[in-house]
Amino acid sequence: MRIQEISVWNHDELVPVLAESSSEGFRHIERLIHEYETGINTFEQEDEALLNAECTIRWLGSAV
Repeated sequence: MRIQEISVWNHDELVPVLAESSSEGFRHIERLIHEYETGINTFEQEDEALLNAECTIRWLGSAV
């Protein structure tokens, strides 16, 4: 497993994750995308970071 900070926002990388989470009834990825892209939360405040965890090539989740 690899955990790293997301330093460059790439909407296209989140599309498959959004589709899967939405199909399972979860809205957290949709909310993350909406809040980031509208500037509500871009994780730029002190002590904030947007992280992702990957297992092989599949994105598993985010934490702040």
